[in-house]
Amino acid sequence: MDSLSKHRVTLERSFFSCGIDYDDPVLIKCKKGRVTKSTKGYIALFVCLATKAVHIEAVGDLTTDSFIAALRRFSARRGAPRHIYSDNGTNFVGARLKLDEIRNLWLSLSTNEAISYYLSKSSIDWHFILPSSSHFGGICESGIRSVKYHLKRVLG
Repeated sequence: MDSLSKHRVTLERSFFSCGIDYDDPVLIKCKKGRVTKSTKGYIALFVCLATKAVHIEAVGDLTTDSFIAALRRFSARRGAPRHIYSDNGTNFVGARLKLDEIRNLWLSLSTNEAISYYLSKSSIDWHFILPSSSHFGGICESGIRSVKYHLKRVLG
C-alpha cells in the first residue's frame, strides 16, 4: 500500500485540497403553473481530501460555464480551494484553461503590486488524474456512491 499524499495529511482548513467529480444525470422537475416539465441535471460533488467532507452543487449541464458557476458558488461558501484533483472531463479541462486565462489577464492588467501578489498567491493548482487510471479518483467515486444512496432513500 502506498503512502498518503501530503494533501491528505497536512493540517489545513476544510476543502483546501479537494476532489471534484460529476454524478450521472438526474431528472429534475420544473413546474410552471400547472405544467410540470422534467429536465436533465447533474450533481457536482466536491470532496475534501483531508476530512472526506462532501459538498454538493446542482449543475444544469456539462458545459465549462456551468462548472465555473458551480465552482464560484462552492468557493463563496467554503473558501477557494488551493488544490483541485479531477478526471480529464472536457468541462474540467476547459474550466482550468478559462481560469488560467482570467488569472493571466488580471496579472497583466493590475498595476498595483499588492493585487498582483495576492492573485499570484491565491491561484488554484489543478491536477488531473491519468486518463487510464480512474481508480485514482476513488475518494470522489465513493462520495458519489454515498450521495446516490442517501438521495434515493430521501427522495425515492
